[in-house]
Amino acid sequence: MAVFLSATCRRWSDNMAVHGLLYTEADIERLLEDPRFVAAVHGYSLDIYPLGEVAIRWANGRQPRLSRGIQIGGYKQLFHEVAERMADGRIKVDESVRREYRDCYDPESRKPPNERFDTTELLKFSELKQPDVKKIALQLFRRTYDETDIQELIKDRRFLAGVDAWRKSRFGFLYFQRIVYGDPYGNPRDLQFQALHKLGFEVVRRIESGQMSLPANLEEEFPEIYQPPGNYGDSALN
Repeated sequence: MAVFLSATCRRWSDNMAVHGLLYTEADIERLLEDPRFVAAVHGYSLDIYPLGEVAIRWANGRQPRLSRGIQIGGYKQLFHEVAERMADGRIKVDESVRREYRDCYDPESRKPPNERFDTTELLKFSELKQPDVKKIALQLFRRTYDETDIQELIKDRRFLAGVDAWRKSRFGFLYFQRIVYGDPYGNPRDLQFQALHKLGFEVVRRIESGQMSLPANLEEEFPEIYQPPGNYGDSALN
């Protein structure tokens, strides 16, 4: 699906960023006007094929009318949201759609090679609708931070040690959650990775400008953060 959509999806829309969504209700309403789109998502909602096949079956060898503001990740979220509404009855699918677009209900029709799909795109609806899987796979985390997030996080000495070690080039920020929280998907304060990264820059700015100071003896208290095992990169602000 990434290959299919990437040529058209150039910009990302964060108009619903606080909820981690990359699409709007208007996008859903417009796409539901296309019966082939409805059939493609409906087939996915019935567990006939994985998420990655929705775009291919919807396209059917043509270039569908995509929303200019939706990124690839936004389409994944949107496909699954529409499928959930179909599954619980909020969106009704007329039998005429099934009759006209039989290929969207055939598990073998236009089946693409799996190597074109990422891990999320290989998941079927029944797998992706599980809340814990859905949140991580579709990245439904907050995409902006606020002052409350900063104030809550800096109460945690372990977080401050992580920021301090990061600014001292002990590891790259890509590994921050893994080293500080022991989980690459830790997402403190329910913040998406890029939002946490920006928050980290702001905390570093305040430390280095003298607006805030770090508590004493962080390195002695958290040696595993300042000297993590393995190669975690050495760029302070990457």
